[in-house]
Amino acid sequence: MMSKNISKKAVSNALLLSGGGTRGFAHLGVLEVLEDEGFKPDFIVGSSVGALVGVCYAAGKPLDEIVSHFLEIPLYKLLRPNFNGGLLGTEKIVDAVLSFAQVTSFSQLSIPLVVNATDINNGDDVSFSSGKLKPALQASIAVPGLFSPVVIGSRVFVDGGSSHPLPIHLLPKAKHTFIVDITFKFEKITEKSSPLKVLQNALFALQKQGLSKLKKGMIYIKPPLEEFSHYEYVTSARRTMLLRGRKAAREALHTLEK
Repeated sequence: MMSKNISKKAVSNALLLSGGGTRGFAHLGVLEVLEDEGFKPDFIVGSSVGALVGVCYAAGKPLDEIVSHFLEIPLYKLLRPNFNGGLLGTEKIVDAVLSFAQVTSFSQLSIPLVVNATDINNGDDVSFSSGKLKPALQASIAVPGLFSPVVIGSRVFVDGGSSHPLPIHLLPKAKHTFIVDITFKFEKITEKSSPLKVLQNALFALQKQGLSKLKKGMIYIKPPLEEFSHYEYVTSARRTMLLRGRKAAREALHTLEK
């Protein structure tokens, strides 16, 4: 169900997980450090792949199991061709995640979760925090031009990052707020650049708007992932991203302690 009023009740540790494709392995490294240091999230906002990681964690799955599951996911088997408005369908990816998480609705989650998507017909950023998880997650990961748009009711949705890669506005007040940013930086575009690189630059422009909403006291975590693409199939690359997420989180918490 689309959410008009997100709970603004203060929490201890709020966490935002941005989109960024398989760079989401860095999210897992950040979560490992937050848990180890006693900052377990009690409210999560997820955009795109951040929504997929977020739903597994919010469902109460042990973090070591989540890491193992994501490392073992055969992405090439889940990326199903679909020529209805995009190259690929989102259903198999979301089904695999929800099957692992063993949940079907937001009400089954042990930690509140909000995911965002974009109404492609008017550009509205729309949030989901109740009802069925599957359509909300499908909408949140439907990167335009790569995945087919997702229809929910009378509206058509694409990836949440298309309107708000860093939906800071969906976070409640918290003692500690962690913003994990695995989005891309600007790349030089030429007439020979791929459509995906052009899209990445467009999304980064939106991300800059999101960063303007950072408030004093928020902990911004940006793992160095420049050499990794949206879709990394090699296990060694995934493990490297996870390690960089850990390192970036430790550095951020060290700053917090000061």
